[in-house]
Amino acid sequence: MWDKLSAAIVAIFTMGSAYFAFESSRASSLAEVRKADAETARIAADRAREQAQESARTSAVQAAEAGQQARRAEQARNAIALDRPVAIYQVDNADSQLIPAVTGEDRIINFGRRILDTHDQVSTGSNWTFRAKTSGVYLLNVMTIFGEENRPTPVGNYVLALYVNNKLHQYVSAERRTNPEWAQFLGGTAFIFLHRNETADFRIQLRVDRVARLYAQQHNIVSFGLISRCENESDCNLGGNAAR
Repeated sequence: MWDKLSAAIVAIFTMGSAYFAFESSRASSLAEVRKADAETARIAADRAREQAQESARTSAVQAAEAGQQARRAEQARNAIALDRPVAIYQVDNADSQLIPAVTGEDRIINFGRRILDTHDQVSTGSNWTFRAKTSGVYLLNVMTIFGEENRPTPVGNYVLALYVNNKLHQYVSAERRTNPEWAQFLGGTAFIFLHRNETADFRIQLRVDRVARLYAQQHNIVSFGLISRCENESDCNLGGNAAR
């Protein structure tokens, strides 16, 4: 009887020891798993932080480059504005600019769409005017095209003139159209000396058999650019190119 009881007690203790050993092992395994999970989380957090830092550095570099580009562009604009005033305009609405026929009346061309104007030298509208902000010699380029969809241009005389201070300065282009065709070009280049606040504009004069219309706006363009700064025409050295 005693021997059976002793064996039972030994078995109970043996089972208890095994259970405690199992629980201890399981707890240890769980701790290892938690430790591994914590390490994985730490590595992921480190990577996320590094990526965020790299992204911040990249953004900072891009922002710095963008700032430098903006400063360079501003410096270029300032250099143009300070040294060489420039004005470039296109016709804004060609369809609205009908040029009277037969009468020979001069009509100012309204180059109403601003492309570049470093010194705000142009007033647009029916009395379109370029006003010099700096005395000197200016290079002028102008192109106009007459035409209509599916309709020939009128037969007759086409004249493009440059006016300075509201007076005829010179004829830039003149064409006589004897046969109706699909487009009539008028354009040219001129050098002129302007004192500060003197004005210039281009005007069309037609003697044709009906009203003419300027063609698509992108084909009608004018530019004024200062190429020599001087207070008096005699001070300019352009080999006699500047007309007065």
